Amino acid sequence: MDAPSYCASVKAYLCQRTLEESGYTNTKKQKFLLSPCCSSAFLAGVADSIGKKGSKDIKLVSENCQLLELCSYLLIRSEFTNIVVKTKEGKKSTTYVLSLPLDISFSYPASKECSECLPYYFRGAFISSGYVLDPSNEYHLEVKSKEKSFCEKLLSLAHDADIAFKKTTRRGNHLLYMKDSEDIADFLTLIGGEKYAMELMNKKIFKEISNHTNRINNYDQANLSRVIGSAQTAVEAIRVLRKKGRLESLPRELQEAAMVRESYPDMPLCQLCKQCNPPLTKSGMNHRLQKLISLAKEC
Repeated sequence: MDAPSYCASVKAYLCQRTLEESGYTNTKKQKFLLSPCCSSAFLAGVADSIGKKGSKDIKLVSENCQLLELCSYLLIRSEFTNIVVKTKEGKKSTTYVLSLPLDISFSYPASKECSECLPYYFRGAFISSGYVLDPSNEYHLEVKSKEKSFCEKLLSLAHDADIAFKKTTRRGNHLLYMKDSEDIADFLTLIGGEKYAMELMNKKIFKEISNHTNRINNYDQANLSRVIGSAQTAVEAIRVLRKKGRLESLPRELQEAAMVRESYPDMPLCQLCKQCNPPLTKSGMNHRLQKLISLAKEC
């Protein structure tokens, strides 16, 4: 079996966390149990995102079985009965359907809510129709829907909560997205994914250090290539001048520069200039070598 994608792992973690916060597991004492208003806010985020209202019922349709089983548990916890997740096999994928009676209504914002309701609404919406890329590759988080009204509502709530979503459309879908790593980390933290927010920032630090190291190495390599290329040009020019019998007739300072360069063909210019007697400046040495190259081109 293939390992789950990064996005699938994030969603599975958020589903499991919501389940534990609802009091489903007693493996350890929970400091916080999901309140009815937060549970309703979560379900509202799911229903607004993937709910399809028909003449007889409301269907929540998703390829995420864990999400719909979580919704089923939260509904049963709220004393709704006959809540069953059904499987629908397709040619390319399997979808899951949770049918709800028309008299079940989830709305957010609700008349009675707490400060934790908004994060749960966003959590439900993200698990239902969100996507986040592995930060090892690039930074991108989005929530998409065919319903413009849902995205407009989400954008309005995000604006009130200082969440930096941008909006666009793609292939008939309305999208809210963010590409800034800190914005993504803040959003993941808000909806309960602190673990993945910390992982994102750690990967960002590693990438920045790695990129900085590569820039330094590339800069050093470029400098080395330039030095070697310049030195080889000078050595070749000196050989041409000697072959043409012109080296011995040049002024003493040019002959000295030629001798030093041939003796130390790989030495950087800043060190080569110190081999002359008396020592030259770097610019003085470079001037003499460029003169030798110029004379060789005339031969």
